[in-house]
Amino acid sequence: MVGLSLNFDNDEVVLEIQQRFPIQYHVALVTEIVNIVLEKSAKDIDTVAKTILHIVNLNVLSASHFLAGISEIFEFGPDLYIDIPMLYVYLSKFMTPLIENKHVTFAQVFKLCEKSIIPADHGHLILKAIINSLKESMGVSFVKTKWQESGLEFKQWMNEDQVPKWLEDNKLEYLVKDIPSEESKMILTPAEVESKLLQLMNADETCDCVRGWIQDNVGTSREEEWMTRALMAAVCSHALLGGEGARRLSRDRMHKYAPLLHELAARSELDCLLAVQRLVHRLEHPQGTSTHHTPHTTQVRPAAARAGRTQRAGLSAGCAASCAPS
Repeated sequence: MVGLSLNFDNDEVVLEIQQRFPIQYHVALVTEIVNIVLEKSAKDIDTVAKTILHIVNLNVLSASHFLAGISEIFEFGPDLYIDIPMLYVYLSKFMTPLIENKHVTFAQVFKLCEKSIIPADHGHLILKAIINSLKESMGVSFVKTKWQESGLEFKQWMNEDQVPKWLEDNKLEYLVKDIPSEESKMILTPAEVESKLLQLMNADETCDCVRGWIQDNVGTSREEEWMTRALMAAVCSHALLGGEGARRLSRDRMHKYAPLLHELAARSELDCLLAVQRLVHRLEHPQGTSTHHTPHTTQVRPAAARAGRTQRAGLSAGCAASCAPS
């Protein structure tokens, strides 16, 4: 049934799914794709997991159809585990990005595991894999937030007398105790930090959640100028609604994350303004912008340029105002 290449380009697979697979086949499509890729390399699994996240983000594939499709894999998980010892680590690669982006919750994963994985005493294996993957990607504060939001207890995943040793052996006590989190050993570029912050904001996470991610993954570097610029750029990008030529700034979106700006960015209004300037430059010169070249000049259509300048002036004023002390 599935004729999709495992090395497909995201845009190509979106088009192929839209053209070849009506919505009533999406559940079966997910089941077959995951079945096939579980026999491939870890690199292939990473590639397919990222693509699934992409098509769910675009709503080409709904999260509910994804969950229904992968439920069959979970149902036969204990049997598959015999031949695929890394099964639960591989499954975590599909689930973790969807949890990060608020498409899936721990509670929904639990429902997938209730039928066969937990009765087979494998609940602790998949839970450990997902938590470790989520911690590596987002930090302990994010994991703790998502776990607390689920309302679940560890004894629902394993025998109650297993829980204390399981938490200790896997260094997961931070989920049940108020333990200072270690700084992430990841080295993120300013662009990567900005991208992660924007991801959290677009997922409508709270200020506390974003603050926790910054603490875990940026640490003392949050005092540096580049962090101010990354935060300001992320907040402004999140607040921009509409497409080219019709952008507007959402005050509600700006106000939601204004406390973070006041805490971390208000120390340097100059860096806030530099971040806004850089964002405006990106809007003025988007990748692939069409310009007319002559031997001596570069011209942009005048009407579009005037409209763009008017919009960008409004964006600059609105973004910069958010950095001003309240």
